[in-house]
Amino acid sequence: MPNVSPSKFPEAVEKLPRFSGRTAEVATLGAQCRTARSEQDLEAERRASTQLARALARDGILLDQATKAARRALILGDDDALREELSAWFAGLGETSLASAALRPLLQKQSGAVARQTLIRIAVLSARAGDDAGAVDALRGAVKEDPTDPLPLELLGAVRLWSEASLSAQTAASYYLEAAVLRQGRAEGSASFEDLLRAFELSSDFEPAASAVAAALSARGRDAAADEVWRDHAAREVDGRELDWARLERALAANDLGRALGAAADGGFLAVSPENLLALAGRAEDAENLRAGRIQELLWQSGLGLVALARLALGAECERLDGPARGELWLRAGRAWLARFSNEEEASHAFQRALSLDPAASEALAEQARLNESSSKRE
Repeated sequence: MPNVSPSKFPEAVEKLPRFSGRTAEVATLGAQCRTARSEQDLEAERRASTQLARALARDGILLDQATKAARRALILGDDDALREELSAWFAGLGETSLASAALRPLLQKQSGAVARQTLIRIAVLSARAGDDAGAVDALRGAVKEDPTDPLPLELLGAVRLWSEASLSAQTAASYYLEAAVLRQGRAEGSASFEDLLRAFELSSDFEPAASAVAAALSARGRDAAADEVWRDHAAREVDGRELDWARLERALAANDLGRALGAAADGGFLAVSPENLLALAGRAEDAENLRAGRIQELLWQSGLGLVALARLALGAECERLDGPARGELWLRAGRAWLARFSNEEEASHAFQRALSLDPAASEALAEQARLNESSSKRE
């Protein structure tokens, strides 16, 4: 150590480096931490470490050192505010998993809306860290803490968008449907409708989602759009025939023949299949026979009478049907020619075809006899 004469002591002191501003603050707090640690004054060390952490993080530059000081302070004594700050600092460093872990001890003291908010933050951080299962668990916990808040439910549904393994499509859609009910209860109609649409987009084969979206569209006077929802849903079902018939019924009730025809086509009710032809002849189950009759009537109402007649003729020519069934179709075709077009020539041709298949068919014989009698009177 150099000799400094007493007369030169003030000059030597002036040459020592002096810190100012944050550097001085950090240096001072660091010294206080070391002093308290050497004196085993845990409370003093905790206070100094807390202040040091905040000083280091003030400009967002020394976050790594700030987290070390904060963790030391939390070891010496818990501090909820510091814990939240530590989580934010970890997130700023990209350590989202550590940021999530820093918040979890807070849940031991929280409940209700406060716990819900913390759990949502944990969920977001877990998702950013790639811990999808952790995000789902946290969000489910948030729902339990505050069942009246739709946000955790919406976030749960959104998890499916980036992690199909975490939730099934129908489960995610169910969360959106629950959120929609809560939004509607808050008079947030637009947000509620958006949740319904998200539910349907996630799982268009989920009947509750399709039903809810269609009902919402109908309530807005958008029946055609509601029908498209049901059409999409029916197309994804293993057997959407019943759904398409329900669409047809709704369209007829609204006197929308175009939509009714579309539903009939989608459901295969217009197809010239053996099942439909049997029903046309009245040889299927009662419900199918009734449906076939309604389809024919729909074609007539829509100005497609010739199509209705063609269906009868095609069915009557189908060799997969037995003779009596084919004869019944020719009989119906003949009656239609008479009733709808007053065309006795075509009607007679149809009745004769029916008799060629079943010469003892009493109804065909009676119809042909009436035609012959009418023709004789005119002559």
